[in-house]
Amino acid sequence: MSPSALESAATEQATVRLVPQMLMMFRVLKTSPQWAKLLLLGFGLLAIIGATAFGQIKLNAWNQPFYDAVAKKDLPEFLVQLMVFGIIAGALLLLNVAQVWLNQATKVKLREGLVSDLFDQWLKSRRAFRLVYAPEIGANPDQRIHEDARHLSELSIDLGVGLLQSSLLLVIFIGVLWRLSGSMTFYLSGHSLAIPGYMVWCALIYSGTASWLSWLIGHPLVASRQTAASSLAFCI
Repeated sequence: MSPSALESAATEQATVRLVPQMLMMFRVLKTSPQWAKLLLLGFGLLAIIGATAFGQIKLNAWNQPFYDAVAKKDLPEFLVQLMVFGIIAGALLLLNVAQVWLNQATKVKLREGLVSDLFDQWLKSRRAFRLVYAPEIGANPDQRIHEDARHLSELSIDLGVGLLQSSLLLVIFIGVLWRLSGSMTFYLSGHSLAIPGYMVWCALIYSGTASWLSWLIGHPLVASRQTAASSLAFCI
C-alpha cells in the first residue's frame, strides 16, 4: 500500500474513533464529582472570552478617534484618547489573566475527574491480575493513566478554548469589516456587478488560498515523515 493510502486510512480511522471517544469522555465526566465545577469553569471561560472579544472591538474602534486627534493636533483629545486606551488595555490585560487562570483550573479539574474514573476502573476486582498477562499496553498503568489524562485534558481544553475564541472573533470582525467595506461595483460590457462587503470576500479568498497552498506544500512532507517512521519501526 502506498504512503498516501496508508495516511488516508490512518486519518479516516482516527476520525471514526474521535466521536465515540469524545462521547465516552463526556459520559464519564457527567458522572464525575467534578462535573458541576467544570460547568462553572466553562461558563466562566465563555463569559471571559465574550468580554475579551468585546474589548477587542472597542480597541479596534479606538484607533479612529486617536489618529483623528493626532492628525488635527488636538492635544486635549489626544490625552483623552490615551486615557481611553489605558482603560481598554488594562481591562484586556485583566481579562487575559483571568482567562489563563480559568484555562489552567479547567485543565486541572478535567484531569482530576478523568484520573479518578480511570483509577476506579483500574482497581476493580481482578483487573490488576488480568493486566499482568496483558501485552505492552498493560505495562505501567499508573504512569499511562497520569500521562494520558494530562495529554487529553490539556489538548481538549486548548483546542476547545482556541476554537471558541477564534470563531467568535471571526464572526465579530467579519461584521465589522462588512460594515466598513461597503460595496464595489464592476462594469463590464455595459453590465454592472455590485459586490457588497468586498473586503470580506477578499480576506476569505486570501486566507483560503494561503491555507490551501500551505496544505499543498506540507501534505507530502507528512507522508514522507510517516513513511520514514514506519521504515525505522520495521528496522527496529
